[in-house]
Amino acid sequence: MKSESLFYLLAKPFIYHLHGAFLVILVFFIGYFLLVFFYKDRLKKIRWLNLITILLVIILGLYCRLSLAGFTLGNYDLFSYEIVAKILSEGKNVYLYTHRYNYSPFWFTILFSLYKISLIFPKISFFFIVRAFLTLVDLVILLVLYKISKLKKIFFPPVAIGFFLNPISIIITGHHGQFENLSILFILLGVYFYLKNRKSKLPALLFLFGGIIKHIVFNQVLVFLNHIFKDKKKVVFSFGLSVLIFLGTFIPYWSLGRRGIIKNVFQYESLTGGYGISYFLEKINLDLVSVYSKIFILLFFSFAFIFKTKKLMRAVLINFLFFLTFTSGMSDQYLVLPLAIGALSYSWFFLGYTLIGSLYLFQSPVQLVLRQYNFVSSNIVWLLCLFWFIREVFQSYEKKN
Repeated sequence: MKSESLFYLLAKPFIYHLHGAFLVILVFFIGYFLLVFFYKDRLKKIRWLNLITILLVIILGLYCRLSLAGFTLGNYDLFSYEIVAKILSEGKNVYLYTHRYNYSPFWFTILFSLYKISLIFPKISFFFIVRAFLTLVDLVILLVLYKISKLKKIFFPPVAIGFFLNPISIIITGHHGQFENLSILFILLGVYFYLKNRKSKLPALLFLFGGIIKHIVFNQVLVFLNHIFKDKKKVVFSFGLSVLIFLGTFIPYWSLGRRGIIKNVFQYESLTGGYGISYFLEKINLDLVSVYSKIFILLFFSFAFIFKTKKLMRAVLINFLFFLTFTSGMSDQYLVLPLAIGALSYSWFFLGYTLIGSLYLFQSPVQLVLRQYNFVSSNIVWLLCLFWFIREVFQSYEKKN
């Protein structure tokens, strides 16, 4: 097909020179942020340059994501997506017929819809369609970030670059094909509608929807409730109701698939050890890692319940960083969690996180395997998360006082 050959010709310069292309993106990323740090007031006045910058970011961000989606095999989970979609196409209960991690009903319903599209267009792979959909999600996130920036009077070009031209986001969406960004989209929508109308009930529903889509961000529901209610009893009651709604999404599948739901959803754990606190615990005793994984779940929700700051955006960011700092198990896609909300502040820590996180993903065995960067371990990323987390917490207390 001519369209396919044209797509290949357009993607070829990027795909065949991934190392150089990502280095150019990183250099531009860092260079522009340095300009913003030192000359933001001057840059704000050059409107035509800002408009061109945003348009270039959108074009390059789409180009990089779709090129990776079209010409890289992707991650192990893409095969899981296909298995789930095929089970649904046969009218079977997903939780009964697969032993892999099964995802939420909302996500596998989307997968089923995308699978049907791939059947209508058999020359377009299912893997590409999934990652093209997630690219569209990133584009909508960019629009929401623009809306938030407008409300908060934040200079938008560095926000656009910080998220949409961020190598971490490009790799996780375009190559990896993970759907953390879908849950992040709903959380950002919750933030936006809360900033627009603090009395609206819609933000609470959006936060809940984000938590239902991806369970590792379910604590953000508690973050939001803790932010809007002074009375802790109201927080507990509302969160309890949210948990019941979350559990209710599994009711249609429970009678036949309860074992799969319990084992592959509620008891699912990321790979433990080798990262952060688990790295040190496994040096002492491997059994401690298993114990800590249970303790972490308690800490995960306790921190969201106890910690409170005046700004919702900062609370969301801090809780994403809490997860990355104290998690008992780590997967590469988790690195995308603080990007969108972090881009709104474009701090030095955000810049460092992008640089180190990108270099780590370049050499990760489940990513692009550019071995030139195998000196960047996951624990260097963890240290940066730790210091970024501490800095944000201290800043929140300084502004309280």
